[in-house]
Amino acid sequence: MLRSLKGKANTWLVAAALCAAPLWVAAEEMRISIPDSSAMRLYGPDEFDSLVSFKGQAELTGTLVALSRSDTIDDETQWSVSLFFQPDPDEYKKLPQVRFEGEPAADSKTSVIELNFFQKDKTVDDIARIFGAKVAAQMGRKNVEAGVRGTLTLEAYRTGVECDRRYRYARLVSFQTQKALPQASTRQLVQGLGATCM
Repeated sequence: MLRSLKGKANTWLVAAALCAAPLWVAAEEMRISIPDSSAMRLYGPDEFDSLVSFKGQAELTGTLVALSRSDTIDDETQWSVSLFFQPDPDEYKKLPQVRFEGEPAADSKTSVIELNFFQKDKTVDDIARIFGAKVAAQMGRKNVEAGVRGTLTLEAYRTGVECDRRYRYARLVSFQTQKALPQASTRQLVQGLGATCM
């Protein structure tokens, strides 16, 4: 069921019954709210994996972090390369909000957006363009944490619940760097990032 509610923002209620989601999601209502000033529009909930997708672009200021991490499983080292963006607290109101009834309120300090999650082949190219060729060459070979502040344009915003937490994804369109982030600040931000469940 999908219906629109009147108010300050475009709002929808969606009845959901999702197997992979936590208990507070199963058979609960999902509230989708899009600010009137937003250029994003609802593309549609995905009944199979709880993802809700939006078309359009948004421009946000905040911190962009490039990560290269290694993990050893059964004596085999595997590398993951990721780009995360943490919008400044006031910037979150530019994005569509999606919450299930009973879902804990979002914490702006840990509510990061993973960029290019569904287009992983773009990640290293974007890292090279934003952080430089030297940082990009280390990705997937060394543990790297690099951060910059600036203005991000994103599109194809998606959000869903897995492993008892909400994940946010988007495609990086462009990034205007304002200043590099000190290593200590980057590390502090990285400590709040959890492993991707999906």
